[in-house]
Amino acid sequence: MVDDPDDVTFDPEMSINLPRPVDMKDDECVQDVNVEQEVIDIIEEDTEDTENSEIEYSSTGKNKLLTYSNSEEEDGLILVSEASLRALAKKIPITECENKSCKETVSLSSRKNASGITLNWMCPKSHNSLTWTSQPVLPNGVMVGNFKICAAIVMSGNNYSKVALMAKFMRLGFPSASMFDRIQGQYIIPEVDRYWLTIKQSTQEELRATSIVVAGDGRMDCPGHSAKYCTYTVMNQTDKKIVSMEVIDKREVQLKSGQLEVRGFRKTMDDIKDAGIEVKEIVTDAHPQISSIMRKDFPDIRHSWDMWHGAKNLGKKLHAAALEKGNSHLKPWVSGQQTISFTALKLAMVTEMFYR
Repeated sequence: MVDDPDDVTFDPEMSINLPRPVDMKDDECVQDVNVEQEVIDIIEEDTEDTENSEIEYSSTGKNKLLTYSNSEEEDGLILVSEASLRALAKKIPITECENKSCKETVSLSSRKNASGITLNWMCPKSHNSLTWTSQPVLPNGVMVGNFKICAAIVMSGNNYSKVALMAKFMRLGFPSASMFDRIQGQYIIPEVDRYWLTIKQSTQEELRATSIVVAGDGRMDCPGHSAKYCTYTVMNQTDKKIVSMEVIDKREVQLKSGQLEVRGFRKTMDDIKDAGIEVKEIVTDAHPQISSIMRKDFPDIRHSWDMWHGAKNLGKKLHAAALEKGNSHLKPWVSGQQTISFTALKLAMVTEMFYR
């Protein structure tokens, strides 16, 4: 539903404002940034072969702990067969209990912990001669590999169920769904929130008391009218930094999915205003209620449509004009108008170039 009947007929200007770097030449073009490849390159740089690991024995009271030391600050992770690991463990020369009052025969036992495993050399009287873990254990009792898997799923934008299914086909030890939810809720999400707030505050501080051109758009968690969440993002057009971002829950808008993007737009604009940033122009899609908000609550800010919606709206007007008496000569232009307009908008670096 639209709050104001006049909202549908409100047509903001079509955005053709495409700033380019000052040192960019006319015959140069900006290459697309492959974010996934950049992340892969960073990971490959940090996961060099660490063949200089050495086995060490450290004493912890009556028991011994078998650990690994490495010159690198952080070890990588590898896949090891359980059978190969047990064959290697049997070569460790521990046959009798090391307790002075007990000389029972020591047996090797193992306990799996998702992607990790713990080996114990223990006698029938429960005297533990040696304990070895395949991964370092964090103070909270979680093995490093399990924590890294959970963090990697979230940070890479993957889905737990799909990655867990892959691990199931491989018969690979993998964190359970409850472990993933616990680690995600207690450690990963709070840290992501803290980091995002730090970045946002830094960006807003740089733009404080300045006049900028921004672009905003909302992304639903699913298509159609059954969306439950909407992430609305506002980006500075000059340096492509995110100025504000809000995640809206369907329960905030009386379970009306159509209101998610409007609520997100409102909250991001209020956040930018509270940060003391002056917006001289904002580019959005052709959402009628956003147009209404801009006209009523932000009359001093220029509102433009993005290229696709601008070209689409221009096509509708051209089609309507071609149907009027005496304008039949416009009909051949209607079919290819959107493609022509969109191409012109992409190539035009400034407004004057588009009109030429």
